[in-house]
Amino acid sequence: MYALLFAAHNPGMKASVAWYGQIRPAITPGVRSFGPLEIAEKITCPVLGLYGDADMGIPAADVKEMRQLLTPRKDRRVCALPRSAACILRGLPPSYRPMLPKTPGALRGMV
Repeated sequence: MYALLFAAHNPGMKASVAWYGQIRPAITPGVRSFGPLEIAEKITCPVLGLYGDADMGIPAADVKEMRQLLTPRKDRRVCALPRSAACILRGLPPSYRPMLPKTPGALRGMV
């Protein structure tokens, strides 16, 4: 989330990689008044977004919406890694689900 927020805030960024993080966070007065979906149009740099398609904290619909907002440009990609929940590479139970084929080979062809 913060990589995308900073990319929207800083037009001089060369690239941004979003790895986890909510795309539509809760709006909390005095703390957070917007999230990446609300300011995606301000992002000017290339973007790679990596999410798990089984992540219970980041709905697939939000990933799809971010993909639609960002990917009209060819230097942007938002990927939902198959059968992957939160902590794709950390192996922390209970949400860890091993990816087949194993990372980093699983990313080939996605980037």
